[in-house]
Amino acid sequence: MRRFEVPGNALGVDVAGEYVFVAAYGSGLWIASISPSSGLAWANTYGDLGCANDVAVAGKYAYTATDTGLAIVDISDPAAPWGAGRYITLDRAINVTVVGNYAYVTVADASVRVVDVSDPTDPTELVSYKTWGQPW
Repeated sequence: MRRFEVPGNALGVDVAGEYVFVAAYGSGLWIASISPSSGLAWANTYGDLGCANDVAVAGKYAYTATDTGLAIVDISDPAAPWGAGRYITLDRAINVTVVGNYAYVTVADASVRVVDVSDPTDPTELVSYKTWGQPW
């Protein structure tokens, strides 16, 4: 069994194809290959996110909840990820789930945001719901 460590705290993880994506608080998005032929090996990292709290992969994008909102990272080439778009929140984004063209983002201000991500370079909030407590 092979093991690797992620700098910071690994708070979120998602798997797509032969890659695992790790949201690490303090060090961004980490991408590792988990292919049967090569085993576990780092592919790359995208550290421009700062503190990553959660990640959801859909298609060629990794939707990452960060301390400044939702960051959308193009992972079409996992060895060379790049920032495609951002949706900024006034408080930190905690969790993210993507269904179709919508990202559902929980935010530490006790809200859930529904964000249209049909154009990942220009995510747009559709609605925000206040919750009765912390949404995580």
